[in-house]
Amino acid sequence: MQGPQQIADTNDILLAQAGDRAAFGRLMDAYLPLAYRLSLRWLASADDAKDACQEAFVRVWEHLGAYDVRRPMAAWLTTIVTRICLDRLRRRRRSPFTWFNPDRSTSTEPLQAGPDPQQVAIWSDLASIVVGLMKRLPPTQRVVFALRDLEDLDVDDVAQITGLSISSVKTNLSYARRTIRTILTTEYQQKDMVV
Repeated sequence: MQGPQQIADTNDILLAQAGDRAAFGRLMDAYLPLAYRLSLRWLASADDAKDACQEAFVRVWEHLGAYDVRRPMAAWLTTIVTRICLDRLRRRRRSPFTWFNPDRSTSTEPLQAGPDPQQVAIWSDLASIVVGLMKRLPPTQRVVFALRDLEDLDVDDVAQITGLSISSVKTNLSYARRTIRTILTTEYQQKDMVV
């Protein structure tokens, strides 16, 4: 059974497929935060993330006629954004590494206030460190790690989005976690962290 958001999406998709640009604009407004958050995590640059989002929505518009409205829009868009980011990461693989300092003002998700604000701040800082460390992973490991551990998608969904086999997803995820764990324990002395 579809929820209210899926029904609204389906209606806007059907209208956009018929050429209604206002309906497509509503879809963009609804899904741009997701696309931007994913792009920013992988590309580590606000400008690159904006470019990737623009390219993603151009592709959505170009292929909207063939889109199956029974499929969740978020899954389709995540696949498109992931592949765009992966292509961009592969192209810049030879570029020198740059550190990423996440700009908290660009976050599209509010910080959840917990019973212990100090613990929330510690976990928020650790999350920022992990996102920064993620940029040191090879592109495939970075994307798999981001989809599985940061976006909390299951392994089957990660395999479908990336086009990798399930065993390849698991292998890349294992290597990514090991690398981040090693860096945390050696550079940040976080021996008790589970990644």
